[in-house]
Amino acid sequence: MEYEISQNEEFKKLGALAGRMHALTKKYVPSTVEIKRYDWQNNSYLREFITNIPSSQDLVIAHFESLMQRVHKLSRDSDNFGLIHGDFCFGNYTVQPNGRITVFDFDECQYGWFVQDISVNLFYGIAVPRPDEDVLTFVNRYLTSFLEGYLKENAIDIKLLRDLPLFLDMRQAILYSSLYRNGNINALDDWSKEFLKRARYNMENNFSLIEMDDILNLIT
Repeated sequence: MEYEISQNEEFKKLGALAGRMHALTKKYVPSTVEIKRYDWQNNSYLREFITNIPSSQDLVIAHFESLMQRVHKLSRDSDNFGLIHGDFCFGNYTVQPNGRITVFDFDECQYGWFVQDISVNLFYGIAVPRPDEDVLTFVNRYLTSFLEGYLKENAIDIKLLRDLPLFLDMRQAILYSSLYRNGNINALDDWSKEFLKRARYNMENNFSLIEMDDILNLIT
C-alpha cells in the first residue's frame, strides 16, 4: 500500500542520504587527475560574482569579498571536507509515495565542507520565510530531523554546525549571482524577486540569514 511520508520524515531520509554520501567520499580517491572535481571556490557563480552583480552594488560586493575571506580561513580535514553534492536541495531529488528518495543533478559536485551540503536545502526553507512558520522553528525542525538521519550514516563533530550561518550566506551569494547572470531581473517569479530584495538588504547590512548564537542554542 502506498503512503506519503511527512516532511520531517523526508528531512530525516535526506540526512541519511547525505551522511551516506559523505561517508563514502571520505574513502574516495580519483583514479586519474582528469576526473577530479573542482574545489568549492571554483563554483562559477562565486568565481564570477563581481562580474555578474551591477558595479553600483558596492556594499554587496564588499560583503561578498569579506564572506569569501572568512570561508577560506575554515579548517579542512578528512572529517569535515571532501567530495560533496554541491547543490543538495529540493529541486534535485524526487520523493516517491513510498518514501524512496532519488538524488540527481551532480553538475555542481565539488570538493567542499560537509556542512556546506547540509546548508543548501535548509537555505531554501528560510531565504524567503513562509508565513505559517518562523525561521527558527523551521531551522530547529529541519536540523533535528536531518541530523537524526545523517548521524546514523556519518560521524561529524556537531560543533562544526556553528559554521552553518557562513554557508547559508554563501548559498545566498550563489543564488544572487546566478539570478543576475541569467539576466532579465524584471521577468523573475515573485519568490525570486522577493529573494533578491531580502538578499541585497542582508548583504548591504552584513546580516546573516541566521546568527551563530541561534545555531549554538539549537545544538547545545
